[in-house]
This record gives sequence, structure tokens and C-alpha cells, in this order.
Amino acid sequence: MVCGEGEGTEGDCVVPVRSAGIEGVETLVLDGVFHSMSKVGTYGVKAEPPWYGSGDVVDAWLGALVGEAG
Repeated sequence: MVCGEGEGTEGDCVVPVRSAGIEGVETLVLDGVFHSMSKVGTYGVKAEPPWYGSGDVVDAWLGALVGEAG
């Protein structure tokens, strides 16, 4: 984790929410979505919770990205 202490920290199990935003930029927080597509401590075991690249999750953030670019 990039913040040191992880206990009680809101985020995606890697980046805390408080470190994920940039001042002046719209922020999109997706509840229940995690940073990795693999189970913690592995690279080949698929994670149970959705990650940012899961099909339904991509649909949730892609619209915001396209809206910003367009």
C-alpha cells in the first residue's frame, strides 16, 4: 500500500482514496472495485471482487472518460 498504514484506510487495497484524486479534476470512486485482477499474493489466481478491467466495471468508468474527452 502506498500510504503505509492500511488498517481503516479507504481505497482499492493499493491506492488510498485520499491519494487517488488530483485537485481540480473530476474524481470517480467505484465502490467494491479493487486494483488487481489477481488474488492478493498471487499473479495467476483470479480475484473474486471485480477489478478496474472487469467488463461491467469498464462500462462504469469509460463513460466518464469519454465524456471528459468529448
